[in-house]
Amino acid sequence: MKQELTKALKQKPDDAQYYCQRAYCHILLGNYCVAVANTKKSCELNPNNSTAMLRKGGWRHGVLLCHPSLSAMAPS
Repeated sequence: MKQELTKALKQKPDDAQYYCQRAYCHILLGNYCVAVANTKKSCELNPNNSTAMLRKGGWRHGVLLCHPSLSAMAPS
């Protein structure tokens, strides 16, 4: 699925939904840093994208689960 979204983004590089879906793929794979980049790009392209905001919560939660020491630095 991730590869298909990457191909689709080559054809439509300004599609916020494709970035959002690819972020979800990376969250599921535990690739939180890549998910962050995709989520940010989705939000840049469509600031009102509520799904991207949900993805942001997903990768933030994943990072804090993997690195509990970062919880003190995370904004509430």
